This record gives sequence, structure tokens and C-alpha cells, in this order.
Amino acid sequence: TQSNGTTQRTCIFWCTYNGNGWPTNPSVDGGGSSRPLSVIMYVYRPNNSGSTWGKHLGPNSANVTNTAVSITGLTTTETRTVTMGFWSSPAATTWGAVSGAGWVKPTFPTSATQIINTGGSDQSHTAAYNIRTTAGVVANTSQTQSSSQETRTTIISWYEIPAPPPPPPPAND
Repeated sequence: TQSNGTTQRTCIFWCTYNGNGWPTNPSVDGGGSSRPLSVIMYVYRPNNSGSTWGKHLGPNSANVTNTAVSITGLTTTETRTVTMGFWSSPAATTWGAVSGAGWVKPTFPTSATQIINTGGSDQSHTAAYNIRTTAGVVANTSQTQSSSQETRTTIISWYEIPAPPPPPPPAND
């Protein structure tokens, strides 16, 4: 999904991986000398290897200009969900701790839990996830950046689609 702000454009892509290997590593082309391009991959596996993910809610996006940047939570109606919040800033800002019940910042690809791109004009990106086993309220979340910037935020939720049941045994004649 693409979300256009006044200072940057964010795109979130998702797919289901079948586990059979990739012929090459994923790649993205774009950006340029004055337009930075940051690409970050987050991977979540369902509880059951036969299950897949489906988009549940969102994406909901907003532009927020402040140092404290909040994302409004949502209410899931499915069990076994992964909800992600994304913050993208058009400057090389640093980000503090995430707040909100159940929200966690990933520590990979970097333990700093943020990506800063200083190629061309600057960018910084941070994200957090909230994993739920039951349907219900996913709390609002917030992070604070080192300087006030027009920040693009997005929240999106996926749900686990259970594996189909095995076929019934053949009838005995």
C-alpha cells in the first residue's frame, strides 16, 4: 500500500512465503541521489506452518509534526493477529522507546531499533509490533524523535488464516 505525505512517500508491501526457497534475494529499485530509498523487511511466521496471513485492518496513515508521534490503535475482530506501526521521518532523527500496552520494537536488523538513511536527503524509519492471540483492542502507541519533523505514520494488522482441515478418510464400502 502506498501512502503519500507532503515530505515523503511510504509503501508497505506484504506477501506470503511458501517456504520453497527464493531464486534470488528480494530487491527494490528506485530513489536517487537526492531522494533516499530505505527498504526494511520484517518477517512473521504463523503458529501453524500450514497457516497463512491475510490483511485484517488498515492501512491507516497520517502526517504528524511533533517530536512525540502517536499512532491511534485499532480493534481486531480476528484471533492471532500481528499489528504493525510504522514511523517514517524526512530527517536523520533518532527515536526513543515505544509506548503503549503490548507494543514492542524489533531489534533486527539493528539493535538500535531504527534505520537512518543519510543518502541524498535524509530519512529515518522505526517500527513496532503488537501480537495478539485474541481479538480485541490494540492500544495506541507512540515514539519520540529527536527533532520535530513531519512524520508519516501507518498502522496495519494481519491475521492468521488457519490451515484447511485434512480431507476426511475414504468411506469403507
